[in-house]
Amino acid sequence: MRTVLQVVCLSAIVLLPTQALALTCRTEIKEELKRLDIAVEDIEWVRLQAVIQSRRGDGRLIGWKAWLTRKSCDGQTVVNMSYTCRVKDSYGTGACKGN
Repeated sequence: MRTVLQVVCLSAIVLLPTQALALTCRTEIKEELKRLDIAVEDIEWVRLQAVIQSRRGDGRLIGWKAWLTRKSCDGQTVVNMSYTCRVKDSYGTGACKGN
């Protein structure tokens, strides 16, 4: 039981900085929406996905992908970011292409 608790605590310590960094991406996502002329009110929900590069059994965070479901079109706007939340590019899917 003690070993399991130690692993859980260690995982929380390791993941906490990553989760905190993901929260800071909000500003960059809002700026990208502004650049794309998409109102924040048009966003129904946001899913932030960590992009992990795997090598020989371990992985490292190399970026973030924000999936933004919109109310005004049937599809999503995707924002690709570096691990420091710098926006690399963005695009629309489905009926949100070009919007």
